[in-house]
Amino acid sequence: MVRGDYTKQRFVDTFLRMCDTQKLSDITVSSLIAEACTARQTFYNHFEDINDLVCYIPINFMEEFWRPAYYVETVREAYYYAYEHKGFFCQLPQHAGQNNFRDTFIEHYREILHRTFVTDDLSLEEQIYRSVAIEQLVIGVVDTFLEWCRQQMSWPVDVLVRVQHDATPAFIRQMQHGNAEPPAMHPRPREIR
Repeated sequence: MVRGDYTKQRFVDTFLRMCDTQKLSDITVSSLIAEACTARQTFYNHFEDINDLVCYIPINFMEEFWRPAYYVETVREAYYYAYEHKGFFCQLPQHAGQNNFRDTFIEHYREILHRTFVTDDLSLEEQIYRSVAIEQLVIGVVDTFLEWCRQQMSWPVDVLVRVQHDATPAFIRQMQHGNAEPPAMHPRPREIR
């Protein structure tokens, strides 16, 4: 990990820890840098503001994960990551305004899927079909995730993974290891640290 990545991770870890005991809306750059024992400029070298950090956390997780965002395993790990950081993620449904989680993540996820599945070699009709299907999937996934957070993550992760898999268009599911079979339900939940 390069120094800049280490510094960003330090802010992420500190912020997630603070969210366990404080309201997201009460955490300021000043309180974060005091808790992280860093200078204000160090924060601004990496993030524009707190909202930039809020959006960075889930997007960075998805980008750093070694499988594409539409793989069943990635979806499962993303839900478990959110569960591990419940203090932060359960506050996201109330996170509104500029650079809010919902709008930022929808845009990011949409871009990933469009880049992968809406290509110039497809007919215009197929491009439109895939664009609409991606739009429906992305909004549905993000809104379901936020509702899960609003419900204090009371729904089982494997059920959410199955629902998301079933809602995923066939042209995306076929990319998941070459088959479109539904994910196996895990017999026991993953250990949460």
